[in-house]
Amino acid sequence: MTASQVSRFPCGTYFVTSTLTLPANKAMEGSTDGCVILARTDAYEHTVTAGVAGVGGAGTVSVTGIWFLTPQYFTYGTTTTLPFAAASATAAHLALYGADGATVTNNRFWYNPNGVSMYGGTQSTISNNYFTGVWDTTNANTQEGISGITMKKDGSNTVKSVVVSGNKAFGGPSSSVESINYTTATCGTVAKSLNRNIGTKYGILATDGEDVYVKDNYFGGNSFNAILLSVENVMQEWKIKSNFFDSSPNTGYAVKLTTTGVGLSVLDAQISGNVFNGQLNGGGALYVDYPTSLVSADNLQFSDNTMYAHVMTPVVVLGTSGAVMSGNTISAFNVLNVCPTDPLYASGIYVSGPGAVNSTGNSIGGGLYP
Repeated sequence: MTASQVSRFPCGTYFVTSTLTLPANKAMEGSTDGCVILARTDAYEHTVTAGVAGVGGAGTVSVTGIWFLTPQYFTYGTTTTLPFAAASATAAHLALYGADGATVTNNRFWYNPNGVSMYGGTQSTISNNYFTGVWDTTNANTQEGISGITMKKDGSNTVKSVVVSGNKAFGGPSSSVESINYTTATCGTVAKSLNRNIGTKYGILATDGEDVYVKDNYFGGNSFNAILLSVENVMQEWKIKSNFFDSSPNTGYAVKLTTTGVGLSVLDAQISGNVFNGQLNGGGALYVDYPTSLVSADNLQFSDNTMYAHVMTPVVVLGTSGAVMSGNTISAFNVLNVCPTDPLYASGIYVSGPGAVNSTGNSIGGGLYP
């Protein structure tokens, strides 16, 4: 693309055979009605990139009104291999290195390992975009969609002060009705027949981030987690508020907090005012991990959320050094009656591990769907 301040694309389909570079502090504009399509036609890395890995420099780039598309035309049970596979699992439709005040809004990011990848950067906004992809756990040839939004550190450059708002879908298709196995402690393996979610593995995948505000988004149909915070660096002051989670992964959780090392935890996270609708086939709402006895969260606030129609226990807290759970409404869990004697299926909130958890003012009832 040229070094002019704004690159405007007239309506049309543009076949992209290699990575396009958006110059620092420049803008690319399409149309809000989806008539500007950038269609990938080969197995390269990023569709569009701004900044340089290890250096940064994307600056105040702006991307709006573009439909980023890898033409997959996926149909469950018919599509056995995805064409135009990307060069690697890190490939993104839009990769930003060191963005500072970037704006990514009103775009569509369809069928690629990652939709938007932020490597470091500050004061940026990702809003009103539509993400979708495929990760079919039963077919390795249809496993491409890893994450709608990815946040990672780039060298010493961390992700700070990012707003993610008003985005939609993050998921994708579901399978036909099939048998899904649930592993329990007291009932063995229990098989249930239901639709399996095979959208992108994650709506948001973050290993780094400070002061990140995730609000007013719609998540649905992810195959692993809608939001996975897996700490590799600094992760603090995440606010996950007023989002709608429409069906979680069948055997997993909409939001998962985990860690990769000693002393690394999600610090001062606030998860509040969200709605978690299990839709009678989603696992649970929140899972705080305790991998190899490592604490994943410190000073967690989980409040004023609504959870209903989940297959498993909606809230599981294993590895925290302090949490407050208040004002939540939990109903209709263990909806498929997988195992009435396993507390990871038949409880409203399950707490174990080293830290103190203050649970107050929660409304928990209706262990089975009425």
